[in-house]
Amino acid sequence: MGKDRILCFSNTKAMLMSSLKLWALTLLGTIIACNSNDLSSIPHFNTTAADATISPCAGAITHSEPIAHAARPKPAYLQSYVDPEFGSTITRITGDPGDIVANIGNTWGDVCRNNYMKYQSWNADMSLIHLSWGCNLFLDGTTYEPAFTADAPGRVRWHPTDPRWMIYLRNNELGRWNPRTNSREIITTFHGYSELTFELEGNLSHDGNWIAPHGMGPQGRSVTFAYNIADGIKYPDIETPAPLDWISISPSGDYIIVNANWCNDDTGGTTTDRLRFFRSATGETTGDLNCGYGLPSHQDLGYDVNGDEVIVGVAKSGPWAWENVIMRRLHDDAMQVVGPAGSHTGTRNIRRLGWAYLQAYTEPYKDEVVAVQLAWNSEPIVQRLAYIPNNDTDYSAQTYGSVSPDGMKFLVGSNWGHATGRPVQSYVVDISPLCQ
Repeated sequence: MGKDRILCFSNTKAMLMSSLKLWALTLLGTIIACNSNDLSSIPHFNTTAADATISPCAGAITHSEPIAHAARPKPAYLQSYVDPEFGSTITRITGDPGDIVANIGNTWGDVCRNNYMKYQSWNADMSLIHLSWGCNLFLDGTTYEPAFTADAPGRVRWHPTDPRWMIYLRNNELGRWNPRTNSREIITTFHGYSELTFELEGNLSHDGNWIAPHGMGPQGRSVTFAYNIADGIKYPDIETPAPLDWISISPSGDYIIVNANWCNDDTGGTTTDRLRFFRSATGETTGDLNCGYGLPSHQDLGYDVNGDEVIVGVAKSGPWAWENVIMRRLHDDAMQVVGPAGSHTGTRNIRRLGWAYLQAYTEPYKDEVVAVQLAWNSEPIVQRLAYIPNNDTDYSAQTYGSVSPDGMKFLVGSNWGHATGRPVQSYVVDISPLCQ
């Protein structure tokens, strides 16, 4: 593992532990900043401690009293309104089925939305938004107007600090792809490996240096491994079982998380949704096998308010099943409730660390966009940010969203409560008015 990167994290965490919890995460932004020179040939988005400031968002409602939501007419395409209860600004950013897509020439379909909570829709400086479920469009990140369309060379993820690039995996090739210019650069080729992918929901580390590809190894077995892009170092293979759900590197790059069939049973109606944590450098597991089903599920990886890495999502078993979102700490497997249950949870807000975003489905928060604070040994803090009506008719109509890198915007798909479940269109919730 990179010596400078580890020292940087240790010093940052020490500063975190000596500061007030809410504002300490301002300093945690240096995890990103001090790594931003690892790829010295690429000019990165200038992530500073100021960029990572955790606004308390004092304008956000945090009480748990029921709110009678006023009727909301669906906004017209590219029109905005202010949420009457919560004060956030909501803008519809996709058009009506059959209408011409400006600057592109084809027509809008019945579904055009973000892919998944773990899939970051915004690039690093938020100048572009990528919509990839039911459509393939890059939108201007400010005006939300269609900018262009481009076909990726493989499975892609936005680079977390360089706004130009998406990182792609294709067979045994790892590379960078610039969607604006449709140009690509090969980073490395993994000889003897094939079918490499992000395995559905995988991501890069927060500094963009670490990745955990999954595919077939030289011995014909299903494997994953850590790779450091800056150092060009590949770490030991980890054999993975079947069926397999997803694999990802952790935000620091220190861990690989594998969601798979680790327990050989059907508890909870599925053989996946069991998590194991491995150390990237050695491939060794971090502790005893925990066969708890969905602890958590529909989850994402981030940092808690103390600077420790956690995985956050809805609980599907145990005393919290289907009622709460929980976080689970990677280094010691500790768990705690942090908020109400929701469709899917996202922590792509790498410049507003210590929070997770979701659209809740339990009362009194049903159909509300909320942010939950990732704090231990305290009552959950739930910031209520917007109400988005929706009729959950099928998977495409579920309200899994995508939070922006700065944590000030949340992209969500919704059919606005239509009985047929269509069309599913995209909306941006801007919470910055609550965080002045």
